[in-house]
Amino acid sequence: MLIAWLMLVGVPLLSVAQEREFRVEVLVFVRSTLTDQRFEPGPSRIQWPQYWLDSSDFAPLLLAEQTLASVRQRLEQSRRYRVLKQWSFNQRIAPNQTGDAVRLLGFAPVEGFVRIRRGEYLELQADIEYQPSADQPRYRIDETRLIKFDQLNYFDHPGFGVLLRVR
Repeated sequence: MLIAWLMLVGVPLLSVAQEREFRVEVLVFVRSTLTDQRFEPGPSRIQWPQYWLDSSDFAPLLLAEQTLASVRQRLEQSRRYRVLKQWSFNQRIAPNQTGDAVRLLGFAPVEGFVRIRRGEYLELQADIEYQPSADQPRYRIDETRLIKFDQLNYFDHPGFGVLLRVR
């Protein structure tokens, strides 16, 4: 009886102990020159998950913890790019689990979400749209890829770009 009780109590403690906190940083920017590719205006095509958390639900990383600050500074000093928005947050994910989708809030022309799956490798799903104004085309990045821990990842689109790091 005691062994069964210890097993019931011990299993949840073991899974909590294996959870890991990941620091996630996302930076969205546009090129100063317009692309010559043509995109049609239309409704959002983001495939929202059933459940998500808003980026505002997380405390942002402290400035000293943000590794994309220097990248942002270089982009802002360049005449070729304009930074639209930067998000940063911590998220706890257990082994072989998918973290909650995090909706990127706070800047009207950009909407979407990122989600991390923790398995043998980290898998990142990004579904992000950028629409400069209501009468202009909507650009979309919808990609899932394996990523390396603490590596800068670049998601490219003719209309905008996304830099993302998970550490």
